[in-house]
Amino acid sequence: MTVSHRFLAHDNRDWTEDLNEHEVTVGVQGTLQDIVSWDLSVNRYRRNEREIGNTFVSESLALEAIQAGDYDLTNPRSTDPDHQAAVGKMALSMKRDEVVDVTGVKGALQGPGFTLPGGGLQWALGIEIENRKGKDILKHQDRVGKTYLLEDVLGSGGSSYQGSRWRRSGFAKVQFSPLPRWTILLAAQLDDCTDVRSVYERTVASAWCANELVTLHGPYHKDLAPPSLSDIHSKGTVYYSAICDTKTRTNPQTNCHITQSKTLYTNNPDLEPGQSTTWSLGGTTELANLSLAVDWFRVEQSHLPRHANTQSIVDREAEKGSSGLVMRTNDVITEIRNPLVNTGESSVSGLRLGGGTDFGRLGDVAMGLDVYWADVTEGESRVDGVVQPGDFPQHRVHAIFRTSRDNVAAVWHTRAISGYDNDSRGGTGRFAPWIGHGFTVELRDVLGMEGLALQSGVINLTDRGPSVGSMKIPRVQVAPTQGSIPFVAVRFSSGRNCPDE
Repeated sequence: MTVSHRFLAHDNRDWTEDLNEHEVTVGVQGTLQDIVSWDLSVNRYRRNEREIGNTFVSESLALEAIQAGDYDLTNPRSTDPDHQAAVGKMALSMKRDEVVDVTGVKGALQGPGFTLPGGGLQWALGIEIENRKGKDILKHQDRVGKTYLLEDVLGSGGSSYQGSRWRRSGFAKVQFSPLPRWTILLAAQLDDCTDVRSVYERTVASAWCANELVTLHGPYHKDLAPPSLSDIHSKGTVYYSAICDTKTRTNPQTNCHITQSKTLYTNNPDLEPGQSTTWSLGGTTELANLSLAVDWFRVEQSHLPRHANTQSIVDREAEKGSSGLVMRTNDVITEIRNPLVNTGESSVSGLRLGGGTDFGRLGDVAMGLDVYWADVTEGESRVDGVVQPGDFPQHRVHAIFRTSRDNVAAVWHTRAISGYDNDSRGGTGRFAPWIGHGFTVELRDVLGMEGLALQSGVINLTDRGPSVGSMKIPRVQVAPTQGSIPFVAVRFSSGRNCPDE
């Protein structure tokens, strides 16, 4: 017999976050012989996020309290003084310190080439050197300040890492028109990294003006991308995954008893780069103040560093009868091992539609509207060739109403996604559609200083609760469903070309 116990007396974890992010770019520009332009810049980016969460539970301290008879297993919400004291003793707080620090230097040349029937050739080439450092350190402590290993923290998950990478890059781009109204772009980049083998990017794009109203285009992009620093340097992580033991269950899967099983996610310092290929075909048209665009797209990825869905590991064991990744005692799952492997694949395809119009002016105020819609017709993820469970919103809409007057601009955003199943197997619920609103106000040339802009607004103004999972998203700019987020941003840009040489 196996007994599972959930610790209920510790309440919510009371997350608090402090995010500090800044980016500065300084550059100089000039020309050589009035023909070739040059550009040299230095970029500095730093992001530091500190997070605190309370009421985690230490496995070792919980076992001590249970063995001493202080913790009441039969009633986790007991008001007995000994039980309440035990709850406080086994509680841990978590402190997380995440830092991304990037310094880069970039130099580029660009200029004209020979003339073709459709027009002149334009070229650009350059080099870039970047030093990227990253860390994400989690520390769990009890009320007297003692630190505990991640493996000892029940149900918290989380992973710590610390690493760095130097990258040296060379890039080139050529744009030319072999015939009138037909433009071709060729671009390539080669990156040499210190911790993984060399990677590359290749792009071929073509645009043809069928007439004065319609332009057809078709880009193709292929690249090898290095695994992230966290993928390479992260330590082993313990989660307690909610799974259905499909090997031993006897009732229908929709009524399967869900248990939390200890799952060990292991790292892999020998990861290879992942490959991505993107195709797109589409066109644009402009009629007076109205512009329309339509694109079909497909993205295929392979050799991605991925952990398999834990449920799929258990399902595969049930199909084959045994597995080296599922540990059992008396036919009860005691541990699931989930290694990070380069066998992740994904494919996404769909249709994008977009349109925009300028309404003209109402007095001194200029107004316009842009609307974008994406219809994702296919989305599939695989690990080791096994399709992973999961669904996705098929429809996504983003509407932007913009106004401006002199140096002040205001933008209203409305975002929406369609509903989708909680699990691709079906029968386990469905997420409802989500609609949220936000606004941004920007003041340009503040205090008469050219290039100084002050931006403020609120993301998810109506504080609409998420209909998606509560996964953490790294940037608030792309997290409109994670609560109402007020923000303030300051940007300053200034440039002056050097004298001709």
